[in-house]
Order: sequence, then C-alpha cells, then structure tokens
Amino acid sequence: QNLAAQTEQSAIATHDLNKSVFSLDMYSVLQTTSTQQDTLISIINSKQQADGCWNQGLHRGADTARIMMALDRIGLKPVKSTIPFCEQFNTWEKLLIEIQTYGFSNNFWGEAWGYVATWILTYGTNPPWMTEFYNYSIQNLNDWIANPLVSCWINENHQRNHFIGALYMACIP
Repeated sequence: QNLAAQTEQSAIATHDLNKSVFSLDMYSVLQTTSTQQDTLISIINSKQQADGCWNQGLHRGADTARIMMALDRIGLKPVKSTIPFCEQFNTWEKLLIEIQTYGFSNNFWGEAWGYVATWILTYGTNPPWMTEFYNYSIQNLNDWIANPLVSCWINENHQRNHFIGALYMACIP
C-alpha cells in the first residue's frame, strides 16, 4: 500500500493523469478504496477532452481505454460521453486513419486494442469493424512482427498480447 499512497500523493500534487489512473488501479487491485478517490477522479475528469477521449498526444485510443477500464473497475463511467470520440472511428477506414494519425509509428496492435476496448466500454457491443480488424490482424501479424523498425524495440509477445487483449474484450475465442 505504500506505493499506492506515494503514487496517489504525487498524482494529487502534480494533477498527473497517469498517476491518478495508476493510483485508482492499485487501490482496486488491493481491494481497498483511497481516502482521496474523489480527488483522483476529479483530476481524471478534468483531463477528459470535449469529444470524450483523454488525449495525451499520440496513443489516445489506448489512453482512453485504460482510463475507462480503471473507472469501470470501480463502477464509474466517464463524466463526458465517449460517443463523439467513438464516432471518429466508426468504420474500418476511419479506424485506420485514426491509428495513422494518432498512433505510434508501425504500432497497429498497440493502438488498435484501445479502440476496440473504448468502443466496447462505450456501447457494450463489439465495434462494427471487428471482423475487418480480426481478418487484418490474422493476415498481417507475422509480417508486422518482422518489421525491423518495430522488432528492434518490441518483442513479438508484447504485440500479440495487444491483439489477444482486444479479442478477449470482444469475447472472440
């Protein structure tokens, strides 16, 4: 609990979004509630964008998903609707553009899982492009791993975990 308390104190002192989310997660895992939970949630809410996402620069799909998952673990929903954000990637073509625009270079699965999770946490259903995502992933998984721009800093299991996580969220065996 010391690490949770230290992270929480730092989050509150600096109004840091990531540390606020990590604090909520740590207390949830420890099966306890922070006495500062309302303050942490206030920090998280204050960082949510008008369209419902949490834009920390690049990686906004994954950022939004992990924040929504932390809130969901304690029975909360985002203060602002995430529907406007989801409408920005409501087709396969829009999703690919979103990932190219806001994703890390050559990191399709590191980004895509976040959009899958955000959609599911927003609507309670799989994204309308889930079949395309699955087929694209199956067709390109090994080729993408062989990309020297990526394989030098991420091992193949890391990216496959993103893919498997998206399948788990979508309840696809």
